Amino acid sequence: MTCPALAPGSVTNQSGSVNGTTPTYADACSDRQWTGQGNWQNVVWISTVAGVGDHYQHSQVVRGEDRVLAALLGANTAGTPVPFPALGQHDVGVNWVDGAGNTYKWLVTHIAYSANNCHHTEKTATAGTVTLQSIDDGQVTADYSVTFGSAGSLSGSLVAPRAATAGSLYFNPDGSQSQYGPECPTRVAETCINP
Repeated sequence: MTCPALAPGSVTNQSGSVNGTTPTYADACSDRQWTGQGNWQNVVWISTVAGVGDHYQHSQVVRGEDRVLAALLGANTAGTPVPFPALGQHDVGVNWVDGAGNTYKWLVTHIAYSANNCHHTEKTATAGTVTLQSIDDGQVTADYSVTFGSAGSLSGSLVAPRAATAGSLYFNPDGSQSQYGPECPTRVAETCINP
């Protein structure tokens, strides 16, 4: 097994602001992490800094960076692998259940890193939607329109290629799941780097 090659992502049709700042997002990446039994979270990062996939793999954040984390949670009580959900629009922070009893939910967080020391502030989306256009072990594409309470709102369209890390999940042809090993970078405590 080899670690999937990194590819650049994109964020288009952007609008909105948070805490009086209007970010311009330059890149996106995704990864799927094991959370117990057959459950997982598919994380999508968008960033104002190009190279977010490489930074994510190597546990780096950039001084002054602005990110949005959209996490798609997949779970069931049977302990069997949870498949990817059907495509479509869903409300942020609200569970939905498919016909097989698998439960899914989108959680979205805005993260602003200080230009001095990467200390950060977070705002959790209180309303809005994510429309999943495609998802597989190679890439996620989606449209988002989310509100962060009185702090503001953001919308756009993203293409987030996979940035696999040691321990992250992929589906086998038979529907079972396996984890990448040391062929992919291991995430550790985040470090702060210069732009």
